[in-house]
Amino acid sequence: MVRNVKTVKSLDTVRKAVKVMNRHKIGSVLVLDRGKVVGIVTERDVLKRVVAPSLDTRATLVEKVMTSGPEVSKPDEGIVECMEKMRRLKCRHMPVVEDGKLIGVVSMRDVLTLLLEMKQDEIQYGVSHELGNSMVLGARFVRKTLIQTIEHVAILVPGIGEVYYIAN
Repeated sequence: MVRNVKTVKSLDTVRKAVKVMNRHKIGSVLVLDRGKVVGIVTERDVLKRVVAPSLDTRATLVEKVMTSGPEVSKPDEGIVECMEKMRRLKCRHMPVVEDGKLIGVVSMRDVLTLLLEMKQDEIQYGVSHELGNSMVLGARFVRKTLIQTIEHVAILVPGIGEVYYIAN
């Protein structure tokens, strides 16, 4: 999940939204009004709703081309639930909202990166990860799950950060 989310307002021009996406090399910007998520503008929205009909990006407002009222995730939502929601909605970016406040955005790239890291851990360390609701979106995935020491084996629990010691 990315916490430093780039946003625009619904009355900004599409040109401004595109400049933000280009400057930060991202595929979408969230649309906020009075601190609330009211929409999302993606590269696909710009192509279909602005470029194809030959609209002027300097005169067209974000509110005319954004996808309004996007479905959101919660920070404690499981990765499987988030993936299923994105698949069902056919979207690649999902805002993460807590108590009505935007706290981040999850992209399909984030999900694929997490799955790849899990698969690499399975191959490299022989560790299989559970993909349930215990894997929260806001947690940083622990790369090295098993750490061997001379006297103990420390198991780091992904997403929780607790360490359990098992004597050798």
